[in-house]
Amino acid sequence: MTAETPNTTTFHALPKQLAFINSEHRETMLCGGLGSGKSLALCLRLAMRASVKGARELLIRKTNAAIGRSILHTLLRGDGQTPPVLPAGAYDHAKTEQTIRIKGGGEIVYSGVDDPQRLGSVNATGAAVEEAVELAEQDYRMVRGRVRVELPGLKPSIYLATNPGGPTHHLAKRFGLDEQSKPEPGCIALTVATDENPHLPTEYVQDIGRLAGADRGRFFEGRWVKAEGLVYPGFDTNTMVQHRDEQWAQVVVGQDAGFNDPDALLVVCRDHAGRVHVADEFCGSGLLTDQVVEEAHKLRERYGASIFAVDPSAARLRAELEQAELPVVKAENAVLDGIRAVQRYMMTEGDGTPRFTVEPHSVHLLRELASYAWHPDRTDVPIDRNNHLADALRYGVCQLDGFARSVYIGGSMLEEDDDDHETYSDAWHAAGFGDPHDPFSFR
Repeated sequence: MTAETPNTTTFHALPKQLAFINSEHRETMLCGGLGSGKSLALCLRLAMRASVKGARELLIRKTNAAIGRSILHTLLRGDGQTPPVLPAGAYDHAKTEQTIRIKGGGEIVYSGVDDPQRLGSVNATGAAVEEAVELAEQDYRMVRGRVRVELPGLKPSIYLATNPGGPTHHLAKRFGLDEQSKPEPGCIALTVATDENPHLPTEYVQDIGRLAGADRGRFFEGRWVKAEGLVYPGFDTNTMVQHRDEQWAQVVVGQDAGFNDPDALLVVCRDHAGRVHVADEFCGSGLLTDQVVEEAHKLRERYGASIFAVDPSAARLRAELEQAELPVVKAENAVLDGIRAVQRYMMTEGDGTPRFTVEPHSVHLLRELASYAWHPDRTDVPIDRNNHLADALRYGVCQLDGFARSVYIGGSMLEEDDDDHETYSDAWHAAGFGDPHDPFSFR
């Protein structure tokens, strides 16, 4: 690509990028490996369509916060040696309104689907969706419902860029990529592999190319394949990802500690019928302990969490949380027992009602559940990678099931053993947590 004037940049698109940009289907999805040029292609199509006078194009991602860290950077600032798709001076950016107005053309309104009120009143000519795999089916349905304005020479269009997920994902079915379904009318998908991008460093392509199994299929070849040996094969995104807002019988927070690795907090609830629901998540890297404590306080205030089941190896964090007057227990860390406890909830009732559900905005947990797998050489050891929310889920579910064996109350830790059973149980009851051995007795 070469810059011709301060307000013009020429991009030389790759074949798959060009096919994506020029597609006349109502819904076009470009799914590809890491570094294959998906985001750039999405921005190029978005900028071209938004340059038409009167156009209103949406720029969508799962969460509002993620837009600024990813696709907006490519659009307005560029990546590495690649210049911004919209040159400086070619637009006005109203950050408060989250609107980019193209001089002499139309506008781009950017938003996450975690703010449905913002999108609910928008009529758009088109929608660009970044990392579409993150969107639940109801999210994508809402986006489709917003795209209904036609201009001369500009048909309503939804165009998506994403790394692939599993074949049961609603987009894999909609676009005929699950090896069973035909594409829905008006839908077409294009697949691009990492090594189709000649601008990538050779070492990078070789590194990604060494991935094996499902990881290679998804992140190098760009295919929607099922992860091999999933820890939670019973998790079904079509039925178990849903919004629930109700009075819970109990709310706990599972917490996995990290610094170089992310700190993860997961709000895990149980309803009065014994079903489990993940209501919220927090995930952040490089945080100081006081920042984690602050997030813990926010979750307790928002959801009324009765207790925090914290990573048993994080003694300092547990002490800081206790000092901040938060109710803390050392989480149960028997990995296989915890996995089995979660797996039991992923079985559906006789009438098909799921016993385990997750809020659609819990994107970090959903991503981990889709890839958390057993070690290839062991059937009883999961791969210890990208599992921070999955660990927090184990801690929370085990806490709901009464697995905990220690509790911090009033500045001291009481641990259950055969000689101190009454003291432990009395303290537990005094704190209002019910019978620790009866998972359905929580108050």
